[in-house]
Amino acid sequence: MKTHNRLFTFSLILLLLPLSCNNIPSEIAVVDMDNPSGSIDLKISDLLDNITIVPLETNDNILLSTAGMSFIVSNLYILARTGDKLLQFDRKGKFIRTLAIRGNGPNEFTNIMNPLVDEKRELLYYGDSRRDVPLVCIDLHTGNFMEFPNPNLSPFSIREIDAQGNIYGYSSTTATRVVGTPSGGIAVGSSSREKSSDSLELLYRYNPADNSTTSFIPQHSVTADDRGRVTFRQGEHISFLFFSYSDTLFTVTGDVLNPKYVVKLKNQMTEMQKGGIALLVPIAGSWGSMISKIDSKVIIGDNSISVIRKIVGYLHLDKNGTVKTAKSITIEQIAKTIDIDDYLIERYEGRGGEIQIDPIPTVSGVWAHYKVEAYNMITFINEALKGNKISASQRKTLEEVAAQIDNDSNPVLIIGKIK
Repeated sequence: MKTHNRLFTFSLILLLLPLSCNNIPSEIAVVDMDNPSGSIDLKISDLLDNITIVPLETNDNILLSTAGMSFIVSNLYILARTGDKLLQFDRKGKFIRTLAIRGNGPNEFTNIMNPLVDEKRELLYYGDSRRDVPLVCIDLHTGNFMEFPNPNLSPFSIREIDAQGNIYGYSSTTATRVVGTPSGGIAVGSSSREKSSDSLELLYRYNPADNSTTSFIPQHSVTADDRGRVTFRQGEHISFLFFSYSDTLFTVTGDVLNPKYVVKLKNQMTEMQKGGIALLVPIAGSWGSMISKIDSKVIIGDNSISVIRKIVGYLHLDKNGTVKTAKSITIEQIAKTIDIDDYLIERYEGRGGEIQIDPIPTVSGVWAHYKVEAYNMITFINEALKGNKISASQRKTLEEVAAQIDNDSNPVLIIGKIK
């Protein structure tokens, strides 16, 4: 999690208007994110199953630079995305192939946007920042590029994909713009203010198998207007957070959006306040959701809006709607406990320190992962092997990982399936 500095055009000023909740049905739980009931210590095993430690193969041709690097994890593969290439590894970290490189030619990219993996068919979809390039589809079994069945589906509109390969996004029938990249999804703002107070016309589900589209028009308790929205995977399901400064969490069941929680925040970002508190949902599962609480300041210039964001805390929303502050998280496989308060101070006040991994994992589909630089992993392993906090099997795993890496190796991923 990093402080973000984003410059937006004046047309996005609508994103800063206050949200309104009215006529909230009594059966929908209202949760107050500003007043958590207590604190909670978490282990990685509380959030994830099937946890493995995967050192990525290293050679001179596939060195991964830290800048701009991110990973996508699927059932069979790990995709490493850098500014100039897209690399494919198997789930044990062995390099398979380079899928695409940066460029302006066929099967090249200028900027990979909103990558999604169909875990059922092992297909990769992504948008390219070039306006004339349709949605890209790659068969991960062969590495071959495939023609996407609907060339008119906006590559800028896709946001999430479910276990059956259905793509979720926001309709391009209304002008939309990507305005942020929160963990677990992308917020989208619309330049139109014509939507009614009881519908979410922008949300759609597209099925590539039969080239069909379903639009969601639910009855709900909040005003549908021009603020950003986000979809995210919740285990085998899709959820929809009416994003971003305080609203309703929906779960998709069939063709219906079911309101689950109304999320309440004391301080909402508005044009007049020039700042406020926002929420992101980095990870969610059957046990509940982990939520980032973000303090934002807004600086309005002559031709732009600068939004400076800083994570001020992590919250745990359990399946009953009880909110607690996440106090610490233990990465058992490397015997490392991260005190979240200290972590946030180190990140945002520049005190430095040894912690080089985020306390909350990055999510892609039903999988979540931590990225650890090899030199930090060596330090963590040495610390773990000196103590007695790990089991014999964990000790063996760490020794095997240590034998494969040195300070110049590619990163190591700690991967688990969301519970």
